[in-house]
Amino acid sequence: MALADDEETLEISASSDSALVSDEVSDELIARAWASATIDELLALVDIGLPEWLLDEVAQYLQRGSARRAKPIQITLLRNRVIERFFGPVLAQAQSAPILEVTLVTPWVTPWAGTHSSLERLLEMIRRRRIPVTLITRPPTLEMHRVAVEQFRAIPSAEVILLSDLHAKYYVCEMPPVPFAMLGSANATQGSLSNYELGVMVRGSGSAETFVRNLQSLTNELRVIGTRTKKRGA
Repeated sequence: MALADDEETLEISASSDSALVSDEVSDELIARAWASATIDELLALVDIGLPEWLLDEVAQYLQRGSARRAKPIQITLLRNRVIERFFGPVLAQAQSAPILEVTLVTPWVTPWAGTHSSLERLLEMIRRRRIPVTLITRPPTLEMHRVAVEQFRAIPSAEVILLSDLHAKYYVCEMPPVPFAMLGSANATQGSLSNYELGVMVRGSGSAETFVRNLQSLTNELRVIGTRTKKRGA
């Protein structure tokens, strides 16, 4: 795997699995296929329109399951333009596999625009594909922070939660076959692209997936102690 100069990868488990998206297959059916835990569950989807190409790809993934679980956790240390190294892959991989949910936990968020991602492109993808998205941030006091929060509030599939003493910063993308996450020092802001930030990207099955699920559990805790100012569907 070729790496940029500003990345260091530890114990990488490479995977080339990706779903080919057909205009004739719904995102829901693709998501259900990749969520199948057994071949029997997968075969049950054939009767409701699961195409042969997707059946074969997911079946091969399930058959390799035990070997994949034995591989080491994938961890990538990010040293520069940290938020781009998360949202760039989110935008790119959305072209080949359904994204089930995106979570942003960031004390500050502002419109940003980088080489591989921008807040505008992220929100447009979320709006167009009706992807559930959660933003947990501090109550905005600066104008650009308020602008970004209002942009999230304008999306029907978004929920916005405000938490005054929030300091944690992490981002999760839930998508098949496994979710991935990034946590570190970077807020989702334009300024973070020029700051010296550090981040850790985690992806993989087994212990890596457990780690990402633990972050999602933390998100549920923050939902309880924060103030929801926008709920999904509103």
